[in-house]
Amino acid sequence: MTIDVIVPVYNVEKYIDKCIRSILEQEYSELHVILIDDGSTDASGKICDEYAKKDKRIEVVHKKNGGLSDARNTGLKLSRNELIAFIDGDDFIHPSYLKKMMSVMENYNADVVVTGVEKISEEHIVAFDKETCSRADVVVIEKKDILKQLVERDELTVIQCNKLFKKEILNGIEFPVGRKHEDTFVIHEQLYKCNRIAYIEESLYYYVQRSDSIMHSEGIESILDAIDALVARIEFLKEHSCNSDLQWASNMLFKYIMWKYEEAVDEKDTYKEKVLSKKYSNYYKNYCELTLGLSNDYVAFALIPSFFWCWIKVERIMKRIYANLISIMKKW
Repeated sequence: MTIDVIVPVYNVEKYIDKCIRSILEQEYSELHVILIDDGSTDASGKICDEYAKKDKRIEVVHKKNGGLSDARNTGLKLSRNELIAFIDGDDFIHPSYLKKMMSVMENYNADVVVTGVEKISEEHIVAFDKETCSRADVVVIEKKDILKQLVERDELTVIQCNKLFKKEILNGIEFPVGRKHEDTFVIHEQLYKCNRIAYIEESLYYYVQRSDSIMHSEGIESILDAIDALVARIEFLKEHSCNSDLQWASNMLFKYIMWKYEEAVDEKDTYKEKVLSKKYSNYYKNYCELTLGLSNDYVAFALIPSFFWCWIKVERIMKRIYANLISIMKKW
């Protein structure tokens, strides 16, 4: 069975060669590789074309820049097989990646197979261990517990690029064009359609942490997109009567906003503080009855934001005092 491998490509000339080679050198060779050049202004598109001349499994599309979601949507429209994998153009995969996922999908009749992700620096050299891969444990999750994996295995479950999908799971779901955190917007809809998913307990996808893209401080627009995605998840769960999942989904929303608010306080970004405080208060009114087990500081943040702001400041001061005391005591 042929797998459609969709690779969005945008200004990754330093990385795309390794990405494509890792796909073409897969132990599982029945592939249709769709390279979406999303308006690159460097040599990325040319590199893709050169590979397409050498390997008939590759299809290259050059399009106007529309962002990651638009590129993925374009790839899905061009897909012609029943299995889909997404790989980002600056990442690469283990030689056994697709073979192992295909085997697990067939053996466990899974709708989606997930592998671990290893985050590496640009300079890191990976020594592939095929023997370890063959022994990797598999964890199977049945339908009633699938959505809960968004809490229990949060990052691993949310991202799209470490998965093999049955195409039917993706049908009718589009990535949100022009939005950040695109994976968070769609993952709950995908998982809702699954009867069974399987996790391979081994990191077979290599996420390259680029020096030019490491985010030291996330902008407010990106944060607001993440909040919108989490709210969309709650509304989706309500609409589909997933009542047992509403508590953790609501908790996740409030914990995320509070985390980003605390970051804003530490950064002394008063605009970000004001926006997040208002968002938190508004959503607390709408969803507080859905939450479970949130501590009192979450209530305080909603009702008296200024008090919570002071509490953060006091907590930071106390931590610094404690650290200084420990340092002094070590010198005695």
